[in-house]
Amino acid sequence: FTPTPTFTPTPTFTPTATFTPSPTPYIIPTSTPGAPKRFEALYGSATIDGNLDEWDEDGFMSVDTGSVYRINDPNGNLTSPVDSSALVQVRWDDAHLYFAFDVRDDRIRVDSSDLWKDDSFELGLDGERDKDAFSASGGDHQYTIRYDGRAADRGFDIDNPDVRWAVQPNDHGYQIELVVPLSALGVSSLTSNQILGVDFAVNDDDDGGERDSQLVWASWSTYSDATAFGELVLKGAPPTPTPTPTRETTPIPTSTPGAPKRIEAQRGSAVIDGSLDEWSGPGMALDTGSANRINDPDGKLTSPNDASALVWARWDDTHLYFAFDVRDDRIRVDSSDIWKDDGFELGLDGERDKDAFSASGGDHQYTVRYDGRAADRGLDIDNPDVRWAVQPNDHGYQIELVVPLSALGVSSLQSGQVLGVDFAVNDDDDGGERDSQLVWASWSTYSDAAAFGELVLK
Repeated sequence: FTPTPTFTPTPTFTPTATFTPSPTPYIIPTSTPGAPKRFEALYGSATIDGNLDEWDEDGFMSVDTGSVYRINDPNGNLTSPVDSSALVQVRWDDAHLYFAFDVRDDRIRVDSSDLWKDDSFELGLDGERDKDAFSASGGDHQYTIRYDGRAADRGFDIDNPDVRWAVQPNDHGYQIELVVPLSALGVSSLTSNQILGVDFAVNDDDDGGERDSQLVWASWSTYSDATAFGELVLKGAPPTPTPTPTRETTPIPTSTPGAPKRIEAQRGSAVIDGSLDEWSGPGMALDTGSANRINDPDGKLTSPNDASALVWARWDDTHLYFAFDVRDDRIRVDSSDIWKDDGFELGLDGERDKDAFSASGGDHQYTVRYDGRAADRGLDIDNPDVRWAVQPNDHGYQIELVVPLSALGVSSLQSGQVLGVDFAVNDDDDGGERDSQLVWASWSTYSDAAAFGELVLK
């Protein structure tokens, strides 16, 4: 499975290369009277990072004043597609729907407690296509995503952690990627030629306060008018699956008594998108057999499938790169303290002075949660060059993280150099407090730098 989510809600809002839409976007054909509007989703996936470069420029559908069913513009402010319009593209695979929205908006406003009053995009879904916007099977949604990355489902927090999105500004407005899992669609499977109910809307606020205009593609409202939603037709056949070799798990060798644990970082770099396909070689295992500390007060940690991880590290002249493949069979994301939920911790002592709070600024405890939220010792990460991406997979989730030289408290990185490092897996099976934690080398990635392991640059 691919996201960025991006999956991401994306914790850092970093502009990427500008996506340039096709000069002649596909225009919706005139509908047959009485027939619903229709749009095709081709088989495929996407990395949820807000970057639209991987989407086919010729596959976008226009949502503008010439193609929509409803134009809500009471004051006549909507005079140009540059003011409010969008391009839409959809993909699908066996377990997800993927959406890309390229929104034109020449004046951005984000100042309301209600997301729909500001510059944002709406997706209406009727997964069962029963034309009931509130059916009991749970496949009906109105996802609203605002320019600043805030999102809601019918005005409330999105409670499905596998619904992920990312937003990026561009030179004509902003662009969004969104993934919706099968579990949110009220159906048991996704197959070629299946039809789901769908609608799209662009919200525009030019001067703050109330919304100035709205364009709705197929119906009167993405919130409740499912009887008039358009048709999303799934096209294309899944490719024949190719067996993927299982990554080799190499247990950590038994440490010499009194000697710190050690992991080697090979020279190289990585694209930070949450995909681990470019990482090769056996990862270092972090599990109950290798961890220095097993914090499991209620005895819930009974299997590596419940909480364990593989770890890889790389380096170049200006960065450290990390990959974490985490096994977790029950995902929970419900706490304001992200360490209480399913997530991974990286402790760093860049100077390797065994002081977790030295003045040079090379000491950190980066925590990255399943939903993409991250922190450094519980606070927002203030270095924009520290970047990460999270992707779910069939046994939990995977993380990539890059830490720049500027965050390490040293002047250079070179072969043979040794830094202090530690890793921890946080597991929450039933919501609320953390149930267990595995810490690789020390007692705590937060403060126990004196017992951190060694990260050796090779």
